[in-house]
Amino acid sequence: MYPSSCSSEAIDLELYASRIWLFVAYLPQLHFLSNDRFLAVHLHMRYQELMTHKRAVAVIISIWVFSVSISPLFVHANIPNVVIGVI
Repeated sequence: MYPSSCSSEAIDLELYASRIWLFVAYLPQLHFLSNDRFLAVHLHMRYQELMTHKRAVAVIISIWVFSVSISPLFVHANIPNVVIGVI
């Protein structure tokens, strides 16, 4: 079922880590999207000034950098639970 070079625990840990990483990236993106829509509705006349393409790209990149840097903290904090759950 699993490749001979990888144990099932290692694969489960990698799957767990990727899920944590995607979840940590998803929440800030959802927050940014809702704030963006809020600005578009309430400041519709100034929206184009406030939210430029460059700002949007900078925010998206910073969200991904944040999620990549903080997700290992969640993974390492919960490793014993994953290993115990696998055993």
